[in-house]
Order: sequence, then structure tokens, then C-alpha cells
Amino acid sequence: MKTIKKIFWLIVLLFIIYVILIFVKPAFADQIADVLWIKSFNEKVRIIKKWLDVFSTKIPDKEELEETYSWAKEKIENLKENIDNIRKSAKDIEKKYEETKEFINETTEKIDKVKESLDDLQKVWNSISDIVNTWAIK
Repeated sequence: MKTIKKIFWLIVLLFIIYVILIFVKPAFADQIADVLWIKSFNEKVRIIKKWLDVFSTKIPDKEELEETYSWAKEKIENLKENIDNIRKSAKDIEKKYEETKEFINETTEKIDKVKESLDDLQKVWNSISDIVNTWAIK
């Protein structure tokens, strides 16, 4: 059992040394990979390292987070202001619509009254015309 543990830890140690070798002596590690037919392993390890480098260097610090928070808060306030302005404009438009609708209704009523007055005037004119015509005939 001790021998199996020793072999296991030896393999783990060799693996760790090989992974370190991939970065310290990449050309030599590639030669070993060619012999062992694991060239793609070296490339995958390098890709993972690049991804981890990018990820670890892109973690924002407290100042950047506060800056981002302030920026986002400012944008939210601007959006709220814009929404309030839009609501106010919508209310103004609705008020103008109601005023225009009321004006149109009032104008329509006045036109109807004028039409009625013209009809009444036409009736009076017709009556006068009938009276004048009856006098003219006699």
C-alpha cells in the first residue's frame, strides 16, 4: 500500500513539474509532449492560463466598483428624470387634447345654432316671400 501511495505522489509531483515546465521552458515541454503524444495538452494548459490571467487581472477593485455604482446610480436618476418629463409631456398632451376636444364640441354646437338660426331665417324669409307673393297676386 505504501508503494502505491509513493507511486501516486511521484506521478502527481511529475505532473506538477511538467505543468510548471510548460511555462518555464515551453520549447522543451513541447518536445516532451511530442514524444508523449500530448501536444494538445500543453496548448490547453496555456489557454487556461491565459484565460485565468485575463480573469484575475480584470477583477475590479473597490474604487472601480464604487465608480461603476455611482455611474449606474447617475444613469438611473437621469432615466427617472426622463420618465418624469415624458409623463409630464403626456399629461400636457392629454390636457391639450381635452381642450381641443372641448373647443371642437363648442364650435360644433355654435355651428349647429347658426344652422338653426339660418333655418329659422329661411323660414321667416319664406313666410315673407309668401306674404309678398300673395299681395302681388291680388
